Amino acid sequence: MPPAFPFAVAMLVMASPSAAPQTACRTSDAVYTSVADANASMRFRPVTGHFLSDVSLELTTASGTRYWFVFDGGSAPSIFAISTSKDPAAAHFALSDSHADSPLGEVPFYAFDRGMRFLDGFPRSSDPAPHYLFVPDLSDKLWHLRDPLPMGMFRFARCEARTP
Repeated sequence: MPPAFPFAVAMLVMASPSAAPQTACRTSDAVYTSVADANASMRFRPVTGHFLSDVSLELTTASGTRYWFVFDGGSAPSIFAISTSKDPAAAHFALSDSHADSPLGEVPFYAFDRGMRFLDGFPRSSDPAPHYLFVPDLSDKLWHLRDPLPMGMFRFARCEARTP
């Protein structure tokens, strides 16, 4: 499969009409559903510490397995999500250099608004929620863990304030 193929498919999926409501929702309250598997979801979660964003990203796969990511800058003008086997919102969380603590490694992360404009910069809890999240390498990484996800594309589904 040509390398540009997954990105082209993702762009077509994102351009399709969405049933998600037009609502003002903060990033910290947004819930996203996979466009390829309605049983997989993502949401941002508040995180404190020495990170480049005040939110982390939580992925729940169709199997119910949860993965967490914190954000980091790449060597190019990209944002990367670094996976962690531990919940970044937990007390005394710290990133580890151990591969066992980063089951999915680093994955590129892209966010878009409803008009398909790329949202540059790290997600922040009080910012308006992106409408689409695209993590192109996610399906390959999960496949190796036998936790398949057909595509790393997620669409805004609802606004749901979390209680601490």
